[in-house]
Amino acid sequence: MMSKLISRLMFYGMAALLGLGVLAVLIWYYGPLIRIGTAAPLQSVVSRIVTIVVIFAIYGLFRLFKAWRDNKKSAEISNDLASSEDEIDPSDAQSAEELGVLKDRFDEALKTLKKSSSGGKKVRSIYQLPWYMIIGPPGSGKTTLLVNSGLRFPLADKMGLSKIQGIGGTRNCDWWFTDEAVMIDTAGRYTTQDSNEKVDNKAWFGFLKLLKKHRRRRPINGIILAISMEELARQSKAERERNAIAISNRIQELYERLGIQFPIYLMFTKCDLMAGFMEFFGDLDRHERAQVWGFTYGIKDDPIERFGEEFGALQNQLEARLVQRLQDERDVSRRELIYNFPSQVSASRQGIEEFLQRVFKPSRYTNKQMLRGIYLTSGTQEGTPFNRIMSQLAHNFSLSRAATQSSPSKGKSFFIKDLMNKVIFGESGLAGANLKVERIYGLARKTGFAMLIALPILLNLFWWMSHSNNKTVAAELDVTVDTVEEHVKKVSPQNTSMLSVLPLLNEARELPLGYAEREESPPLSHRFGLHQGKRLGDNGTIPAYQRLLENAFLPRLMVRMEQVLKES
Repeated sequence: MMSKLISRLMFYGMAALLGLGVLAVLIWYYGPLIRIGTAAPLQSVVSRIVTIVVIFAIYGLFRLFKAWRDNKKSAEISNDLASSEDEIDPSDAQSAEELGVLKDRFDEALKTLKKSSSGGKKVRSIYQLPWYMIIGPPGSGKTTLLVNSGLRFPLADKMGLSKIQGIGGTRNCDWWFTDEAVMIDTAGRYTTQDSNEKVDNKAWFGFLKLLKKHRRRRPINGIILAISMEELARQSKAERERNAIAISNRIQELYERLGIQFPIYLMFTKCDLMAGFMEFFGDLDRHERAQVWGFTYGIKDDPIERFGEEFGALQNQLEARLVQRLQDERDVSRRELIYNFPSQVSASRQGIEEFLQRVFKPSRYTNKQMLRGIYLTSGTQEGTPFNRIMSQLAHNFSLSRAATQSSPSKGKSFFIKDLMNKVIFGESGLAGANLKVERIYGLARKTGFAMLIALPILLNLFWWMSHSNNKTVAAELDVTVDTVEEHVKKVSPQNTSMLSVLPLLNEARELPLGYAEREESPPLSHRFGLHQGKRLGDNGTIPAYQRLLENAFLPRLMVRMEQVLKES
């Protein structure tokens, strides 16, 4: 993700600098040719240097404005959390309290993020990082999943990471800022909305509205759906159905309110509570515990149709590992748990498949969902493991319950780190963009590119047209001046009448760019900085008219004045 972002920024930055460089070269070499009337504003070296510096300064100011706008947008989020009365009713004490906590948490994170640095570099704006939302029922281990994910949290001390580790749950929304992404840990009651439906519903929709407002093109890059394997095993069919309906509704609301397609990563948490988990995987080192346990679908795969095959492959992997684990283990009770663990996983298949059918089965009345994969994880090892197989045997044959208990162990995370870093963050560009907003941006981009291409073409076309027209006028002027001079030669010097040269004077006055056109503006097709009318008139037509006055009209005027004086 970081390499893609850096390469994209470098591409746009280099392209902009390259374009400015080309423009600077054009100004330097072709600037002196540009004229506005009689003025040549880029004739001098100083004027060209100043023009180039101003252009680069304008570009720099534009970049500063863009950075300021992004920071302002981030600040608007926290301000809107405090002022959005239409999302959450301030008259409701619970809603007001939620809003205050949410605002304080986000303000604190935003201020700390601006002051923080990572590896000697400033932490990037959260608006440029991918955003992921974590949803799931209460107690599904969403926060524990993040805390023990192995991700780096620059704001750990500021955001109170140590205070929430292993206890309680998320009360509303917690913001987790990593080096790679922004994680939004939502309260479980937002998903189920079974505690105070009115408050939870308003808070949920209000939060979605804020996301869409401040990240219009791509409000989120994906969601992580956390489901507790323990709850899936212990809940009644009615409870599982109720949870599945609530989760399905939340996902559809995300699609409808945000207006984009986004990937969904289904994580089954608390897998350590399946009897034999720690015994089966207890020999893994830190790097092996970081790997992914699960499967990722292809973009065009049907997740329900492919589930059986993919889950079967997971079971085969467990069976392949089983023999070696039994050989390595000497404790009889642990060997029993290891032996039964693949069966424990197999027993969970039906519950997972039913959940998929209820939440992700396509319908003509729902939006198409992008389930990217199903993964099994463990954030920590707490609580009493459940054993479907041994529990039934213990009940039927009055066996000791001790045989169904797993050995105590130190808490470790299993199968989370690579899932987050390599799978989820690696697909941050997979989420679609809001089509309405994207069309606007796309139209603006296309218009900008079209103008960028058309402007030089039009300028060159106009300059070529102006040059051709001015060249034609100059050629016509040479011909007409020669014609007038020929007519002057035909006038007899003995004819002293002033009226004899009047037609010639009128003809000379009507010459192109002469006195008759002196006050008229040149046609638009003769301009664009290349119009030479005044220069041609001052150096050709007008001097020719003045010579005609001096050489033809003035002598006859003097003769006439002498005649008048003699007669008087």
